[in-house]
Amino acid sequence: MNFEEYTESVFTIFNGWGFTVPSWVNNRFEFIITDARQEREKKYNIEQLLDIVLWEHSEAIEVGFKEWKKKKLPQRLEAMQFHRENCTDSKRCKMCKLEKQWRNFNERTRPKLC
Repeated sequence: MNFEEYTESVFTIFNGWGFTVPSWVNNRFEFIITDARQEREKKYNIEQLLDIVLWEHSEAIEVGFKEWKKKKLPQRLEAMQFHRENCTDSKRCKMCKLEKQWRNFNERTRPKLC
C-alpha cells in the first residue's frame, strides 16, 4: 500500500465507519499530512496517531494493532475503490460524503516538489 492509499484508509477511520475520534486527532492528522517531512516520517506519525485511536476499539486490542491494521486498512481502501466504480445514488450515500471529505482534505495538502 503506497502512502496515498494508506492515508486515505486511515482517513476513513478518523472520519467515519463506526469510530468516535476526538477532534484533536483529526487536527493532528491534518497537521501531519500537510507537514513538509518525508513520507516515511509522516507514515510513522500517522501510525502512532492511529494506535491511540485503536485503544478505544476492542477488536483491535484483541487481535493486536499490527494484525488489525494489516487486515482492515486494505479492506477500507478496497471498499472506497469499489464504491467509486459502483455508486449510483450519490445524494444519500454515506461513502460519497466520505469521499467528498477526502477530496476536500486533499485540496489543502501541500503539493509535492519536483
